[in-house]
Amino acid sequence: MHPDHARQLGDGSSVRVFNTFGNISSTVSIDEALKPGAVAVTHGWGNDKTHMQVAKQYAGVNANDLLPSGPGSYEKLSNQAFMIGIPVSVKVSV
Repeated sequence: MHPDHARQLGDGSSVRVFNTFGNISSTVSIDEALKPGAVAVTHGWGNDKTHMQVAKQYAGVNANDLLPSGPGSYEKLSNQAFMIGIPVSVKVSV
């Protein structure tokens, strides 16, 4: 997260990242390269409910749980799923 927002939540804090499509648990980390209001989540790990053995071996969260699905969840011309710019909220886990 951008430093201003990360400090509000507490660098290293456990948080819940969520939207209408799903939620994930993560840890706050400061990244000065991010714009204010942006959240970055590494994509590709945390797939503990899958048959993908390599993904199961590495800690993390499955950012796909936050992605939209169904009608309107993809770009019509390319049929590419929307995977960036997904609105989320972040709250400290209790």
